[in-house]
Amino acid sequence: MLEAVAFLCGAAVMILEMTGSRIMAPYLGASVLVWTALIGVILAFLSVGYWLGGKLADRTPEPKRLAAVILGAAFSVLFIGLFHAGVLSLIASAGFRPEMGAIFAAIFLFGPASLLLGMVSPYTVRVALELRKTPVGQAGALIGRFSALSAIGSILGTFLGGYFFVAWIGSRLTIYMVASVLMSVSLLAVMAGGVKIGKNKRLVLMPVLGLIACLVFGAMQKMWELAEFRSGVVKVDTRYSRLEIRDLREPGGRILRELHTPPDLVQSGMYLDSPTELALSYTKKFALAWQLKPGSGRFLMLGGAGYSIPKYLLRTRHDITLDVVEIDPAVTELARRLFALKDDPRLTIHHEDARLYLNRYARSRAPNSSVPLAAGGGTGDAPGYDIIMGDTFSSVYNLPFQMSTVECAQSIYTALDDEGLFIGNVISSVTGEKSQLLRSIRASFERVFPDVRVYPSLSSQHSGQIQNVMLVAFKQERDLPGANDLRRRGLAPELAAWPFQAREELNTAVNLLENEWRIRLAGDLPPLYDDFAPVERYALPLMY
Repeated sequence: MLEAVAFLCGAAVMILEMTGSRIMAPYLGASVLVWTALIGVILAFLSVGYWLGGKLADRTPEPKRLAAVILGAAFSVLFIGLFHAGVLSLIASAGFRPEMGAIFAAIFLFGPASLLLGMVSPYTVRVALELRKTPVGQAGALIGRFSALSAIGSILGTFLGGYFFVAWIGSRLTIYMVASVLMSVSLLAVMAGGVKIGKNKRLVLMPVLGLIACLVFGAMQKMWELAEFRSGVVKVDTRYSRLEIRDLREPGGRILRELHTPPDLVQSGMYLDSPTELALSYTKKFALAWQLKPGSGRFLMLGGAGYSIPKYLLRTRHDITLDVVEIDPAVTELARRLFALKDDPRLTIHHEDARLYLNRYARSRAPNSSVPLAAGGGTGDAPGYDIIMGDTFSSVYNLPFQMSTVECAQSIYTALDDEGLFIGNVISSVTGEKSQLLRSIRASFERVFPDVRVYPSLSSQHSGQIQNVMLVAFKQERDLPGANDLRRRGLAPELAAWPFQAREELNTAVNLLENEWRIRLAGDLPPLYDDFAPVERYALPLMY
C-alpha cells in the first residue's frame, strides 16, 4: 500500500502543477512569467517539504502521522478549488508587477499543498523502513524503488493533466478530483500500518467528510456552469487555453457574442444579427491590406479564434481562396457551434502551429520541392499568397515569440507572391518604453522585407499610448496611394452589395494611411532571432 501512496502522491504533484497554470490564467495570463513563478514556487516548497518531512519522519515514523500529512495536503488542494478566484482577483487588482503577482499567487495557492506533498516522499520511505524492518544493506534498494514509483507517478500525472483532465473535465473539477484522491490515499496510509478501518471509525471520519465535500463542491461547480450557460456564458478548457464566451447586449439593443482569452481579454466578437460583420474595431483595420492590394485572390490567415476575418472575406469577396491556420481544433469547433462558421469550398483550415505551417509552405515554394503542402495535398512549386494576415498574438501576456523573429519573417516572405504583402496586429505604443515590442518586431521584418510600414490606430499626438498598431511588410518596394488618392478611388466594387461595409473599409484604410508613422524610431532595438527573442521582457512595460 505504501507503494501506491508514493505513486499517487507523485501523480498529484504534477496534475496540480499542470492545472495551476489554467487556474491562474484568467486573472494573470498564461505567459512564461506565470509558468516560471508556478514551477519555481512549487519546486521551492517541495524542497522544504522534503527536508521537513525527513526530520519529522525520523521522530515519529508512524502511518497515522503520514496519513495526517496527506490529509492536510488534500485539504490544501481543496482550498485552491474553493478560494482561488477570490485570492487571484485580490492579487490581480493589487497593482503588483506581473512577475511579482504571479509569485504571490503561486505562494498563497500552491505553496501549502506543495510543501505537504513534498513531506510525503521521505515520510513514506521512513515508514516503510520501519514497518518492514529493512536492513541497512537493503535500504538503498527500497529508497530507489519508492523514488522511482513517485517519479513514474509524476510522469503519468503530467500527461494525464496536460492531455486529458484539463481538456475533458476542466481545471476546477480536476482540483476537486486530486483532493478526493489524496483523501483516499490517506486511508491507504493508515491501512498500511495494519490498522483496521472498522475498528477505528474516527480515523476515517475526516477523509470521508472531505470526500463528501469534494463531491458536493464538484456538483455545485457543474450546477454553476449550467446556470452560466443558460445566462449566456460558456467556459471551455482546451489543450491550449481557457476560453470564455459571453453574450452582451449593447446600448443600441444588439447582442454581441464575445470570445475571451486569459486574462479576460476579448479575442473575437460577433453580432448575432449579422454573423459575418466585423464587430471588433481592431479586426476592421486589416482592411488596409485589402485596400492597398485590391483584387487579391489568395489569402492566408494566421490565427482563427472566432474566425471573424475569414467569415467577412468569404462573405464580401467571391473569387478568393482562403487558408486559415489555427493551432487549437477546439477553437474551430467552438467557432462552428457558436460563431456561425460554415464550411465553404474556398476555405481550408489547418490545425497546427502557424510557424510550422509557414516553414513547410516556404519549403514547398522551392522549385521541384517534394515537401507536402498539407496532409494529403500535392507537392512542389506551391503558389504564393497575395496577402498573409497575422493575428496570433492573443495578448501581451501570451506572446508566441516564434512568430516575431527574422526566421519567421523569412518564411512569410517566401510564402508570399512576388507582389504580396504581410499585415500583422501588434499591441504596443509607437514611442517610449512601451514601444520596445513593436520596435523589435519591426527590426526583424526589416531584415527580410525591403519595405516595412507602421500604421498606428491613434494620431501622432497619442504615440505614447498603448494601441493596436498594424505592421505592413511589402515584398517589393511600393509607391503607396495617399489618403486622398484612396478616397478618389472610391468604394471597392466587390462590396457593392454591402455599401455600409464598403464605406467602413475605405474610411478605416484612409485613417490608417493618415496616421502612418514615418519617423525612424529612436534607439531601435536589434532584430529577434529564434535563439534569442526576449519578447516577454519587451512586453513587460505593457502590463503595468
